[in-house]
Amino acid sequence: MTEAKGTSGLRIARQYAQEGRIPFRVRLKAWWEGYDLKLPAIDTPVKTKTHEVRAPEKKVPWSDGRIGLVQEVWGDGFDRPGGEKFVIELLKPVGLDSSMNILELGAGLGGATRAIAKTFDVYITGMETDANLAQVGNELSNIAGLGKKAPIEEQDLNFLELKQRNYDCIFSKEAFFTVPDKTMLLDAIEQGLKPGGQLLFTDYVLVDSRADSEELQAWREIDPVRVALWSASDYRDALNDLRLDIPISEDITARTATMIKKNWGTYMATAKQSGKLAEHGETVLEEAELWTRRLRALEAGELRVYRFHALKKKDGRLLANW
Repeated sequence: MTEAKGTSGLRIARQYAQEGRIPFRVRLKAWWEGYDLKLPAIDTPVKTKTHEVRAPEKKVPWSDGRIGLVQEVWGDGFDRPGGEKFVIELLKPVGLDSSMNILELGAGLGGATRAIAKTFDVYITGMETDANLAQVGNELSNIAGLGKKAPIEEQDLNFLELKQRNYDCIFSKEAFFTVPDKTMLLDAIEQGLKPGGQLLFTDYVLVDSRADSEELQAWREIDPVRVALWSASDYRDALNDLRLDIPISEDITARTATMIKKNWGTYMATAKQSGKLAEHGETVLEEAELWTRRLRALEAGELRVYRFHALKKKDGRLLANW
């Protein structure tokens, strides 16, 4: 069979080039080996349009297949980097105990929510924007016997309303970057904290508000959710405007990048032998490409991951428990 050669060095059958598609096995190999694979130019007869051509609809952010895949990559109950031990480490400065009322925003499948409930013997509510993730996450809490201690509820972070002065601690892990109006979000959080309450969150941030690299654009193009980024300085300014003290503003990019590489490397090393690659098909390629582009943006330097810890004043004074 005559073959056409793509720019990556991998050979693509001419029939696929003429049809304008690249087989799944070739695209997976190209992704794994770090190629930017493109179809070669092939002279093909011009066809007359016989029907209307419509652009494909935007992909649904989550499906049952994707939910299963991400747990194989990140661990049971998790849909992003950082398992139970990492979550507990992040929360060390807060000093959680069983007397506290705790909230997690952007809880996803609830892995972190349940880890916090079990480790600190606390009642914690997880709120998740995506209805599908919230439903599955709540089912996982029920299965784990934590339906009352760690429920997962559907709540759109774009329209967050919290009971005022209700929470001792509000936690979030890489969820705020999907919310365009972060000023409104942080204002709702501040009102929801008790006097002396604490906010601890991690998020993707820009090193500069004007940053707009090719790597950032490539990530935005493929992510099924809207990416609305602030810089670390934007967050600090907004927290200061709310009169919150900020004892921690820490760059954790290196650890996050390491987790992405390690988890995907482990998954790819075992999935082929176990048959998981064939089972997940296109889903694994799409998810892998999403994390590859996000990782490239992190390694390019303009995208970072930060941990912020903020304290709400009580009677004009700041409380800290360490």
